[in-house]
Amino acid sequence: MQWLDLDLTGDGWILPHQVKHPDLGEIWIGGSGKKHVGRTPPSRYIEQEADRQAHFVLYCVSQFPQVKVDDITLTPIGDGLFWADVTIKNEKTYPTASDRSKKLEKYPKDKLVLMTSDDVKILPLDGKLPFVDPTQGFRNAPKPGTGREIQLWLNGSDSQTYRYLIKKGGGKGWVEAVITSERGGKDSKRLTIDD
Repeated sequence: MQWLDLDLTGDGWILPHQVKHPDLGEIWIGGSGKKHVGRTPPSRYIEQEADRQAHFVLYCVSQFPQVKVDDITLTPIGDGLFWADVTIKNEKTYPTASDRSKKLEKYPKDKLVLMTSDDVKILPLDGKLPFVDPTQGFRNAPKPGTGREIQLWLNGSDSQTYRYLIKKGGGKGWVEAVITSERGGKDSKRLTIDD
């Protein structure tokens, strides 16, 4: 009521007054708020309301999924063998697919593809192989890279690490990880392996 009196100078209120009704005769109407004083503001406030709504919509759009290859690290273990840890991320709030769209199979899964130069080979790993690091805990343990291509889902603010076993021949080589998502875009990163 104070807002109607002070800010709208009484404009948001219908003053009680008498009118002639065709069937009822003289009646009193008023004593209530006008149409645009509740959820929809009066016309002079529409621009401010639209500005606030536009900022909210732009924020929501900025949080759509965006996948990226965050890091590739190589750990030598001898005889030309390396552990290759590939970390992929979706730093945005929205997942690459909602739970409902997963259930309805509306979108294909995200794909992580590991490519290598000719002298670097990916050795197969068992999908049930645990990589538990006591310093990182089970939750942060890398998942086994079971092949050249892995299908997965990335949730909002999610990070996943996949561990591959690779064997390098002589000379320089490279490893490249490519993450592709129908709704989260595409990203890649390449790491050169020196002698």
